[in-house]
Amino acid sequence: MTNYDGAVSSSRLLPNSRLLSSNNWGHTAYATGTCVTEAVDSYLLTGKPPAAGTVCTDAPQPFTEPIGSEGASTARQPGDPRPATVPSPGYRAG
Repeated sequence: MTNYDGAVSSSRLLPNSRLLSSNNWGHTAYATGTCVTEAVDSYLLTGKPPAAGTVCTDAPQPFTEPIGSEGASTARQPGDPRPATVPSPGYRAG
């Protein structure tokens, strides 16, 4: 994981570079939100970098609801990026 201050500093040292920032949680931003994924895909396919100063903020943020918070749902919804729970081998319901 790149320290953000180091990424900013490196970007300033490299002529014609662009720093694509994201509020994503974790070690990677690609494929977690449309903004970063489209910017990276576009750059790789066309060579055109994202606009200077682009900050992506559309990635889902985990841990935003306190455990047991009123009205919080743990059920998976369509498009939920969390993996489905699969019972372990030998599991018997009931």
